[in-house]
Amino acid sequence: MRRFLTVDRLPGLGLAVMLGLGWACADYYTHHAVISTPSPFTPVWTAYDRQGAARLLAWAFVGIGVGLLLPVGGSVPIADFLRRASRLAGSLGGLWTFGVLLALALSVATKGYYMLDAPRYLASIGPLALSSLAGLLLPFGMLASGVVSVRSPRLGALLGCLMAVVLFAGATRLFAASLVLYVAGRVLGGKRDGIAVWIGSLASAFLLLPIPLMCRNQQRHGLLPYTEALMTAGPDAIFARAPLTITENLGFTVPLLQHTVQMRNITAEAMRVQMNPMPAQLAGWNDLMPSMRVHYFIPYSMIGEFAHFGGAALLLLCLGWTLFTRWCVVVAATNRTPAMLLVAAAQLALAMLGMTQMTQYNTRNVFRMLDMMLLLMVLDVLTRGLQHWITLRLPSSVRTLA
Repeated sequence: MRRFLTVDRLPGLGLAVMLGLGWACADYYTHHAVISTPSPFTPVWTAYDRQGAARLLAWAFVGIGVGLLLPVGGSVPIADFLRRASRLAGSLGGLWTFGVLLALALSVATKGYYMLDAPRYLASIGPLALSSLAGLLLPFGMLASGVVSVRSPRLGALLGCLMAVVLFAGATRLFAASLVLYVAGRVLGGKRDGIAVWIGSLASAFLLLPIPLMCRNQQRHGLLPYTEALMTAGPDAIFARAPLTITENLGFTVPLLQHTVQMRNITAEAMRVQMNPMPAQLAGWNDLMPSMRVHYFIPYSMIGEFAHFGGAALLLLCLGWTLFTRWCVVVAATNRTPAMLLVAAAQLALAMLGMTQMTQYNTRNVFRMLDMMLLLMVLDVLTRGLQHWITLRLPSSVRTLA
């Protein structure tokens, strides 16, 4: 089992767990929830069918399973990856602090005064591309805070708290995972916390999840309205429906998959536009995007868009995505150049982020991450070629020592 549980397989295993957990949560929610007031989510939940979901998920599970079993030219043991990562993290020193400060500064710059009080959810004053980059850096910021805390506990805790405030102000589900990311950062920094710490951080993720979900339903958004709503509601109001709130959120993946499958505007041309690596305007995505959503803040899911063309298309997507992400992580991690371990970590982070987004975001979102992974692969090829070129030009005596 340990030989199978490798770093490169984590995204694929995570996707399988997400889909299985989502199915269980969707089933629980549909059997216990009473929907009295229609909302933008209502038509999505109406599409849920247990047997239909089982058939679709079976195609996905087969694709993921085969992708996990097929060879990709090697594997990356977790213990070896963490050992190398810890050494590298220690040598980077203040760069982790700079990374956290960059994530904080970019979030403040793109949100501006909307971080305190905004008229709508996800309001921003910055360009869309910069806002997207700020969003990508948020989990890295919390992770880096944990790394900093290993050598500077007070500074790391302060940075972690500031990151948590930013996540809370955005009503993002990452706020619930704050402690998980922080503890993971400590592991990356070389600190091995006990199993009790991991259990506590995972439990906090479930306990904190109702908070950002409640904040999203407010008339005003931002740090000040959310704080006021939190103090007014009190713990009882927030956590009274916690089981239904959590299962509704985690289970939304499956009915969204089924709802997306039924949409007739998902054509081969629409998929071509989404997979086009050109900027959104040139690719035609800006014109297409409004129609590829259930609601303004509910996009179709990538797995649903592929499943629209049949179960075999969903299987091939899951198979191809699992193999590609594994290959990217393995190739970068087997390059023994110290700096390339950062590339391997970036590949893993992009794969894990893609794992979460392909279940609730359009194909275009995930393909942009795959494009970035491909660019990192090109970087790996260039560094290997440069190493070979330098080695060939070293004197033979030095080359022998190398």
